[in-house]
Amino acid sequence: MQNKFQELVNEFKLVSSGKTGRSILLGIFVLLIALFVARRFGITAGFLPTIGIGGITAVTCLISVLAKRPLVAFTSYITRRWPIGWYWHPQVRPAYSEVTLAWFLFFGLRTALQWSLFETEAIEQLALTQLLSGWPATTLLLVGSYFYGRWRLLNLHGPSTEEFQAKTPPPWTSQQSGF
Repeated sequence: MQNKFQELVNEFKLVSSGKTGRSILLGIFVLLIALFVARRFGITAGFLPTIGIGGITAVTCLISVLAKRPLVAFTSYITRRWPIGWYWHPQVRPAYSEVTLAWFLFFGLRTALQWSLFETEAIEQLALTQLLSGWPATTLLLVGSYFYGRWRLLNLHGPSTEEFQAKTPPPWTSQQSGF
């Protein structure tokens, strides 16, 4: 009996030491949390991750603007790879800060509405709200962010990325493409 138990322990150690084992253990952990939350809040608990992520996004947007490092600038940096210092230029950063504040309002209001519907157990309305404020509304937010941001960059009369890299003195042509 002792040998069988030791074999089982050794097998568990072997499996849990690799990537597959860690993935299995993480999956079991997440499943246990999901079961706990489902028992605590009922079937409506499935709405909580979306509400929570929206709230985290809103808070992150606000903190990033207060820290003068707007979240939208980081998303642009990841996709465009423009010099990170350009985003912090005094005649560039306001465009990214304003768009990040719009994101804060969007995600904050969406989270508040969804939490209100969750608390009042208006499940049908919550499901419809999550559906409409998900991909359709987020796509509109991104398109609106792009066009407003481009317009704002032009009106701030800051340097383009090329002018910034070349350390060209003003007057600048502003960023003519992209956001």
